[in-house]
Amino acid sequence: MIRSASLYTFEIDDVDKAVHEVHSQLRSKLTLQKNTVGILHCSFDFVASGVVAALGVSLPFPIVGVTSAGQAVNGISGSMMLTLLVLTSDDVEFVPARTKGHPEDFKGSLEQSFKTARSGSSLPLKLVLAFPPIIEKYSGDDYIEVFTSLCGDVPVFGSLAVEEEILDYTRNATFYNGDWSADEAVYVLVCGNVTPRFFVATVLPTASRVEAGIVTKAEGNILYDVNGTRVLTFFEDIGFVQKGDLFSGAEYMPFLLAPRKADKKLGTPFVRGLVRFEQDGSALFRGTVYENTLLTISTMSVDDILTGSREAVETLNAEKNVDAALIYSCLVRRMALAQHPQLELEKVCATICPDIPFMMAYSGGELCPVATGGTTIENRFHNFSFIVCVL
Repeated sequence: MIRSASLYTFEIDDVDKAVHEVHSQLRSKLTLQKNTVGILHCSFDFVASGVVAALGVSLPFPIVGVTSAGQAVNGISGSMMLTLLVLTSDDVEFVPARTKGHPEDFKGSLEQSFKTARSGSSLPLKLVLAFPPIIEKYSGDDYIEVFTSLCGDVPVFGSLAVEEEILDYTRNATFYNGDWSADEAVYVLVCGNVTPRFFVATVLPTASRVEAGIVTKAEGNILYDVNGTRVLTFFEDIGFVQKGDLFSGAEYMPFLLAPRKADKKLGTPFVRGLVRFEQDGSALFRGTVYENTLLTISTMSVDDILTGSREAVETLNAEKNVDAALIYSCLVRRMALAQHPQLELEKVCATICPDIPFMMAYSGGELCPVATGGTTIENRFHNFSFIVCVL
C-alpha cells in the first residue's frame, strides 16, 4: 500500500522560505514509511534560484522529475509553481535512476542505469515512472522501445521535460535529487505491492478532421512523403502551408496516424505533433511516424480539451482504492486554451475527488500505456493527450 501527499510552493526567490513551506506541509500531511520518493515539477526559475538544490539536500528521500509550464495539486494550481508528490510505503520500493552520457549513447546509457537500478530491489517490478529530456534526434517512441526491451510488458508512465516555450529547450531540465540536467533521463522503478491503472484522453472522435493521405516515406520521427509527394509540397497543394510556412494555429493541430485495414500491428491511431519543416521539405514530428498509415489532420477546440480531461477525471473519481494520482497534459493543450491557459488545471482542481492526493503537470510528450484488448496493454508515446496514472 502507498500513502501519499501533494506539496507545493510559489516562493522562488527566498530559498529558505520555499524549503520551510514544503517541509511544513510534509510534516502536517504525511508520516513517512520505510520507502519514500518524491516526484518534482516546477519552472526552471526554481532551479536558477537554488530552491530545487536546497530541497534535494534537505528532504530525507530521493526526488526525481522534470520542468513544466504549469501544475496543480489538491486545491490549487499555477504556472510559476513548484509541486512535489511524495509517495511512501512499507511494501512498495521506489528505486530512482539517472542516465550518464545519454545523448551520446542513448540506448546504452538507459540500459546501464536500468541494470544498476534493478539491482536495488528484489521485489517484482510493477511500474516505471519515466522523466526524459527532449532530444530532437530521438523521438519519444525511442524511450518506449528501450524500456520495453529492458522490462517487457511492465507499464511505463511519465512526461518529457518542457517549459513555457515548447520549441525552446534551453530551460528544459530533468531533476535527480538536487541536481539538474538538460540532457540526462531520470526515472523511478516502482516494485512490490502496487497495481497501477491508466487512463488516456486524446483527440475526441467528434473533433473535426480531414484525411490528408497515405504516409509513403518516413524514418523515425521524420515524415518525408505523403501520397508519393514531398510533405512540404503536399501540404502546400492542399493549402495547409503557404510560402513554406504553416498557417496560423497549425502548431496546435493534432496529426492522427491510423493503421490501414491491412496493417493490424499498429492498433489504434497515434496522435503526433508537428515540430517544424526541414530544409529538404521533410517534416519533423515529436513522435515516430509510420509508413503506410493514413494521415489525418484534426483540430482541438477548447470544448474538446475540457471534455476529454473532464471525462478522464470522472473515471478517476469512480475508481476504488486510490492512494495517489499522477496526471500529465500536453503543453499544446494549454496553448490551445489561448487567453485562459490555466483553465484545464483549474477544472481538474475543481472536479477531482478531494480525498485523492494528486499532482498534475504540463508535459512535452506523454508516456502512458493503452489497452490493446482484454487485460493486455501496450506502452505508447503520446502527443496532445491527457494521461492519468492511479496508484
